[in-house]
Amino acid sequence: MAILPRCLCVILTLWMVWQSPSPPIRSEAPDFGTWWGTPESKNIARQADKARRSGDLVSAESFYKQGYDDAVRRHDGRAAVGYLNGIAACRLTELRYQAAMETLLEAKRRAKAIGDRVALGAIAVNLSSVYFQVYDFESSRREAEDGRAAVRTLRKPYYLPNLLLQLARLHEKLEQDGRSAPLYREGIEAARKAGDKQLEALGLDLLGEALLREGRVEEAEKVIAEGIKLREARKELGFSWGWMGAVKLAKGELPEAARYTDLALNSEVRAAEYLLKNQRGRVRLAQARTREALADLRDAVELASRWRVGVLPTSATLTAANRQLEQLVFSSFVDAAATEACRTGTRRWAEEAFEAMELNRSASLRESLVLAEAWRKKAPPEYWETLGKLRIADSKMLGKGSLSEESRRLRLELTEIEAKSGSGFVVKNSEIFRSQSSLIHFQLGLGRSEVLLSFHLGDRESYRWEVTRDSFRWRKIAGKSEIRQRVFAFQEAVRAGRLETPELGEELYKELFRGIGPEAENKPSWLLSLDGILFQVPFAALVTGREGGKVSYLVSKHSVQTIPGAMLLSSRPEVGTGWFLGVGDPIYNVADPRWVKPAGLLPRFRPLLPDAQFGRLVGSDEELRASAANWGRTAVLLEGAEARRDKFLNRVGENPGVIHLATHVVSSGSTALIAFGLGKHGEAEFLTTTDVATLSVPGAVVAMTGCDTGSGEAVEGAGLLGLTRAWEMAGASAVLATSWPVLDSGGDVLASFYKHLRHSGAAEALQRSQLEMLNSGTWRAKPSFWAAYQITGGGR
Repeated sequence: MAILPRCLCVILTLWMVWQSPSPPIRSEAPDFGTWWGTPESKNIARQADKARRSGDLVSAESFYKQGYDDAVRRHDGRAAVGYLNGIAACRLTELRYQAAMETLLEAKRRAKAIGDRVALGAIAVNLSSVYFQVYDFESSRREAEDGRAAVRTLRKPYYLPNLLLQLARLHEKLEQDGRSAPLYREGIEAARKAGDKQLEALGLDLLGEALLREGRVEEAEKVIAEGIKLREARKELGFSWGWMGAVKLAKGELPEAARYTDLALNSEVRAAEYLLKNQRGRVRLAQARTREALADLRDAVELASRWRVGVLPTSATLTAANRQLEQLVFSSFVDAAATEACRTGTRRWAEEAFEAMELNRSASLRESLVLAEAWRKKAPPEYWETLGKLRIADSKMLGKGSLSEESRRLRLELTEIEAKSGSGFVVKNSEIFRSQSSLIHFQLGLGRSEVLLSFHLGDRESYRWEVTRDSFRWRKIAGKSEIRQRVFAFQEAVRAGRLETPELGEELYKELFRGIGPEAENKPSWLLSLDGILFQVPFAALVTGREGGKVSYLVSKHSVQTIPGAMLLSSRPEVGTGWFLGVGDPIYNVADPRWVKPAGLLPRFRPLLPDAQFGRLVGSDEELRASAANWGRTAVLLEGAEARRDKFLNRVGENPGVIHLATHVVSSGSTALIAFGLGKHGEAEFLTTTDVATLSVPGAVVAMTGCDTGSGEAVEGAGLLGLTRAWEMAGASAVLATSWPVLDSGGDVLASFYKHLRHSGAAEALQRSQLEMLNSGTWRAKPSFWAAYQITGGGR
């Protein structure tokens, strides 16, 4: 069912000049004057409101700015906050997210200073709307909850309808349990009672979209038609027309779907153009107007790429935006263009599908790498303090499988600080989608011995692209569900060492690589740009055939390296060649005979976080020493009592070429933690994924040999999130991690890896070490041992 996404509808609150001041929490605050509410201030606000309602947002912002300057000059804190909220509303309506966020955060600071609860609630709703529009739904929910908390202390504040509709949107997006409709109806009724027909109509549109998403098409049509009646003679009709187009498309009434979508596109005020262009493209596909449909879907991709330039400069927002754009826009074009390429053999559509997919896939990491330097340089001390608090909050949730409310709050604080630190940052989107040199750009980033194999998983059919410096091929493969079943079966068989592993590996290899071209087949280095479930495939253990009854594994012919996206190929870092920093065999529990209780602790001392007392990693010291010896350069080994977080952080700032972590890695909700030795009071010490992403390790090779260090969430349009992604954000050229727990063997694979790394790239070094295990004639020859290790990263 095709549904017009409603993520870019603005729900915001504006200050009403006739509102009486709310009783402040700190009425004695010096910056709380009496100018707000005077005829002069009301006149400024009326002029601003008139300009805003006429669509002249530039004049409206100018009037609000005049009021703000007057308020500051008169030391009236409440008036200053009110006008800042108005400025932010204008900027948000114009989709100037960074400018709106900066203004709202200043308004929030001032409102807190004077203890104005009404202001804080209104600001929270507007902040929630900012985050929602850039698809950062978790941050949006946190702000909306703050707004709801403010409402509980007030008597029906003027922004209550806005808050109710925002909560309904968030409930629908994050819970998806069909219970958002009552909240929508409550918000619609509140808007009606307040006499706000514009907000009431928007609420009806949103309710209609929710009903449509639940498959209640007839009800959705009635509700949206009611909204159209309310909006008649108003400029905002474009919103309702867009949704009505989605309803008609869902009903299969294609001429009407096209008419309403065109009306929306030609409206002065409407949903984002890239969403409407995408909807019209889907309508035209259903009408078999393929050429026009592809043009619309291509326009949607380019418009979305340009829109993304203005999103908030935070890691959470960049990733969230990529994820949603993949679902809402990019995937539609990739599917349609690749289908047309396979149907007609037209190379142009295959190229454009590939370029669009890769443009979005690596964008969030590419932009985060640029932003990271700004965050490190401009972030205030409170950023690092908040980071420390988040680390403690996450560690408290070990084994509980979800984030605590405290963790959510601290993440929001970090996001706000990142937004401030990255203020003014503009993404240099030099790789415009339609550039004729895009494919050449990718190809020049490949070596003569390399082939890029890129995958897109679709519901009905999927696609594979093969790109070398001199060739470009594409092929259709099975749909997502069939591939998922084969991946699950194969991975489980490899991990368990089952007899059917070779057969399953051969079947999956044929499914993924059937018909691969001879040029790609003959390249020794395979670079993989993956999608979804493919991140879980132990590619080295795939079976390419059987020669004389002997199983031939993919690792025997090719080195395999998962890359974060083809867009990063042109700026690939060289693998580090510097000194070796290793951490191993930490003191993980107070029962360890190496642990010395510090003087001054009570005799009946109990360690903090007793659940985080881990077992000793026997053999990790041997792994560490053998690895360092085989690397053959200067080495600093932090073992036992030295394997502490602070000591590691002091050393990692000296730019090691190799970082080896033979430590426990544990999961806490959606984050992972690297466990170091006990602190001075017996407390567990960690580095979280967020901590790691703030480090700077340019060009380093990072090896994490604990259990499941390479696991994470595979996010559409952003790749695999987790510790490997965090190290890439820190600048690592390659990350060696494990896909499942492996038997501690004293580091046989790792020691061999470093021996070969001295003379080759990381992927080739891992391939050679895996082949040594495969041909060892011992228990280490089983894929369940050596196939767990994988290389991720863009380094050569």
